[in-house]
Amino acid sequence: MIVDKFTPEILISAPRRGPAVPNENGTLALYTESTHQVGGKTRKNIYVLDIATGASSCVLHDDQAYDPIWLGDGTNTIIYLKDGGMGITLMLAIDVASSPLESLVVGHIRAPVRGLKTKALGDGTVVFTILGCVDTDGTLRNTKNRRVHDGRVYNSPQLRHSDIRKEPRAYSIWYSTLSKQDGEWRIAGDLRNALRYTDLRIPLEERGLYEDAKSQYDLCKNGIVVTGRHSEPQGPVSSSADIYFIRVHSFGNGILEAPMNINIQGEGDRQAIFTLPQFSPDGSIISFLRRQGKNNVSSQIYVYHIPTSQVAVDVFGMVTGRPWALAPMSFLFSADGHSLYITAEDCGQVGLYRLKLQPHAYPVSLLQEGTVSAYHPLGSHGNGEVVLVTSSSFVESCLYQVVGDDAVFVLSSSSDHGARLGLSPKQISEMYFEGGGDGSYVVHVWVIKPRQFSENKKYPLAILVHDDATHGAWLNAWDTKWNAAAWAEQGYVVVLPNITGSTGYGQEFAAAVCNDWSSRPYDDLVNCLYNLRSMPGVDVDNAIIAGLGYGGYLMNWIQGHPLGRRFKAMVCHAGVFNTQSLSAQPSPNLESNEAPGESLSADEGSAALHRGNPANPALLQNWKTPMLVIHNERDSVVPISEGLAAYNNLQSLGVPSKFLTFSHEGRDVVKEENSLEWHRQVFTWVNGFTKPTIDTLAGDMENEGAGAADHHPLIDVL
Repeated sequence: MIVDKFTPEILISAPRRGPAVPNENGTLALYTESTHQVGGKTRKNIYVLDIATGASSCVLHDDQAYDPIWLGDGTNTIIYLKDGGMGITLMLAIDVASSPLESLVVGHIRAPVRGLKTKALGDGTVVFTILGCVDTDGTLRNTKNRRVHDGRVYNSPQLRHSDIRKEPRAYSIWYSTLSKQDGEWRIAGDLRNALRYTDLRIPLEERGLYEDAKSQYDLCKNGIVVTGRHSEPQGPVSSSADIYFIRVHSFGNGILEAPMNINIQGEGDRQAIFTLPQFSPDGSIISFLRRQGKNNVSSQIYVYHIPTSQVAVDVFGMVTGRPWALAPMSFLFSADGHSLYITAEDCGQVGLYRLKLQPHAYPVSLLQEGTVSAYHPLGSHGNGEVVLVTSSSFVESCLYQVVGDDAVFVLSSSSDHGARLGLSPKQISEMYFEGGGDGSYVVHVWVIKPRQFSENKKYPLAILVHDDATHGAWLNAWDTKWNAAAWAEQGYVVVLPNITGSTGYGQEFAAAVCNDWSSRPYDDLVNCLYNLRSMPGVDVDNAIIAGLGYGGYLMNWIQGHPLGRRFKAMVCHAGVFNTQSLSAQPSPNLESNEAPGESLSADEGSAALHRGNPANPALLQNWKTPMLVIHNERDSVVPISEGLAAYNNLQSLGVPSKFLTFSHEGRDVVKEENSLEWHRQVFTWVNGFTKPTIDTLAGDMENEGAGAADHHPLIDVL
């Protein structure tokens, strides 16, 4: 189906695909797809893609199925999990080469579990691992069973307001084996706790098993590597997790060695974050990602050779002998284990690179356009290896490609490069302008225009400010929550500035916002608005601005300053209102891993909190721009009281304002019908304050631009 105009209803109901995952011989790939019917249900299917032809076929319709993977035994068998009710998880298998297709029950697990992985052991059996909640006696706990009391005990090193709303849970890795009985796969034994008799737990506090559980561990034929944290605090504020290797002598008999902590060369920052532990294809090397530095804006890949290494070493120090300008986001070993595939953010794109593990090698770019979200080696092809890549863009919801050294082949485009959704790559453009600081840097901006854009018309302007200072940026990627194309099809020229603090522009640029969250970002936005005056078709005097998280904080900050008067309306979603009221919390979140002022002295920290506080009484009286405040009850980052305080200040001043909340949503609005209502409320709000698109005569445009360079129209803002 092809639509004429991309609306919130189309955004919500458009198919949502998961990453394409190939089988062992690289001939087929499986992927999931969910489709929501507005006002109805969400349907979930599992598809198999023929990599040679690009043709897809549905192998399973089941709304309760999840975590599908290839069994890994050399056949085309898919194994997956299914919610069986009452906390019971079913494990099922389906041979996609059989006819008719039939799902067979492999076994039952008496608890909710996720993060399924498998590994063939070479003796006809397959080991599988999953993540699940561990009870106080070390057994697998069914979290659906109600306790006889509702008392809760917490011992985490950092306790936030949201933590006390949910029961504290500890997670562990569970394993068993699969074997064939009468020609059908069956769970061969009881599940065993790989971390039993230790105090290690898997760090899944925020969303529990609904996080990316698979990124927390990996397995090979003779071991498990895991990101683990001590269940008892190791210090007054320590919350870091380390990498542990568990040597396994027999999965079937449960013979394991105690977890061994993998130390890194030089140790350095003990508050570093460790993620993505994984084995090389032959199981001889462990590798993982380490984020460190101020607010963890730096990341390195470490490798540890199991038979010989004493410590893990930095790949770039070992191989290239020199640092890489980009920060790795994720990585995978090549099929032969002689290279690493790496994703890294660079100027609003997430590209794919290959690094050969040989002296003096350096990363080679394989794919740069769009945002790569998943990738899997397919093995050798011609003179090199090819990779199955999943990516997206502002107008493409999901794209599967086969990528090699010299060519890129498109397998499948969910939206036909945007055409099925009424979108086009021609709507996307970029610009740079001088930053608002000392003039020593430039700011990159994405611009998304309406499909029917004409330079002979004037369009209202929408500036959107992203979340996660020091940890995020506006990427050329599909987004189901803050979708720039959906805003553009409301008739706006949408501008997405990657202001100071954004990632993908160097560590110094990202870290420049730390403990000074308002100065340079504010000045960047001032300069952004000024430079947009010369863009054809944009009416900067008919503008709105909106932000989420850190962007929401900046909305509150802008309200108290002259820049706020340049907008017809604002939208503040999950923004910090009073920095000082959050200073005692472990991560009060102007979107950093540090508390404001944490790395400063007490006096300096207090000054930083005051300097960037939107709730300063001298600023609150300046709030005049109509604003929609959005804050959800289950926000685990910034309490809803921050949103209520901002709304109440607007009301006390008689400023047009509304407050929108969803009782069962967290920071983001993810449920389909709630998301649709979010879009309806937001667009109704901003559209009510902006004038519609108007035709403009060429002569008028020339006269309007005359003399603009002689006087800075925002001089009073600077």
